[in-house]
Amino acid sequence: VVESEWGHGANLEVMASKLAADTSHTIKAICIVHNETATGVTNNLATVRRILDHYNHPALILVDGVSSICALDFRMDEWGVDVALTGSQKALSLPTGMGIICASAKALEATKTAKSVRVFFDWNDYLKFYKMGTY
Repeated sequence: VVESEWGHGANLEVMASKLAADTSHTIKAICIVHNETATGVTNNLATVRRILDHYNHPALILVDGVSSICALDFRMDEWGVDVALTGSQKALSLPTGMGIICASAKALEATKTAKSVRVFFDWNDYLKFYKMGTY
């Protein structure tokens, strides 16, 4: 966990030091809010990717993009974001109730070896249905 002061973005120096120290790669993901609605703080996702790449760390980048996707510049592939989440109610200006998730090939591959229990949502179930044409 990397804590930041209210009104400030993620402390990238602390994040970098934690990733540098994690030589056994026990950190599996960086979960980060792209744009914090209440404060208007936008985290620099490209810098987060550069930090991971600098330390050759395999952690995934999981982004809460509820208030940024379709409102701010968001480059999932270019910035190496592995999972991006948003909702219909913010920048898409649609009725509430729809969650939208995008995942990289790396994130989908990681689900195959993940040890977490899945009781509600599993990518692999949806991918199987998609391949069968029964989505």
